Amino acid sequence: MKNKFIIGSLFALAIGFTSCDLEEEDKSYDGPLQVEYDSSPASAYRKSFTLSGPTRRDSFKVQLIGPHQSEAINGTYKVDPNAKKITDPNNTNPLLDNAVEGTDFTLVDGGKYTIPANSSFGYVKYIMVKPSDGRTKVLGLELLDTDKVKAAVNYKTATATFK
Repeated sequence: MKNKFIIGSLFALAIGFTSCDLEEEDKSYDGPLQVEYDSSPASAYRKSFTLSGPTRRDSFKVQLIGPHQSEAINGTYKVDPNAKKITDPNNTNPLLDNAVEGTDFTLVDGGKYTIPANSSFGYVKYIMVKPSDGRTKVLGLELLDTDKVKAAVNYKTATATFK
């Protein structure tokens, strides 16, 4: 009885191995070039800070979807005026405000980022200013389409919440 089970199991394994398709599937991306904020836990496109000093410099990682390019990719982004809605969609936090450029934060590169040639990523850099009114601020930064790359729909807006 034991031998029949072993022989049957070996026969099933043999059929399984011989019926496998051994051709490797091409998994390379061949769609249009896109950019998105990195959503991995190490990079986080949603951040939250309690500022210990008057300012804090930080960045969001922007990654390329598609093959490396032989020339640098220059992209743009804008401040999302509705960032509070991303963090507090039901408007239940009365101590949460949209961050105001020039008061609560500064864009280091003036709304531009670069993904260097033959690279997969670049950075959107900003400086947060500790709010003097004690309220929590939300900064939203939205990647924009260019003639060379499109902003991927899923991760085109990143937010930093700080106080």
